[in-house]
Amino acid sequence: MRLVLDTNVVVAALRSPTGASAALLNRAFSGDFTMLISVALVLEYEAVCGQAAQRAVSGLGRDDVRTFITALCRVGEHVNAGSCGGRFFVTRRTKWCWKQRSMGERMRW
Repeated sequence: MRLVLDTNVVVAALRSPTGASAALLNRAFSGDFTMLISVALVLEYEAVCGQAAQRAVSGLGRDDVRTFITALCRVGEHVNAGSCGGRFFVTRRTKWCWKQRSMGERMRW
């Protein structure tokens, strides 16, 4: 099974580590299903999860959020979901994530 997780599911998992959203993410990390990700989606995850208000509620620091996003990149399958003028915009961090994922490394959050 291949699923795309909306940003609010990822945020809910960070805010409530014992909730249903966290259980769903743990299933992705365990390989029960394939989580589909795109550059745009990862950037959205990073922007929203990295907001000060979200970090305050979850009790995570900036480095913790980066580690979490990196873990998502490692476990997810990259798909091209969109472009702007035929060009994809990729940051240095997301390039690193795709490289790590393609090496077959997995990390349980």
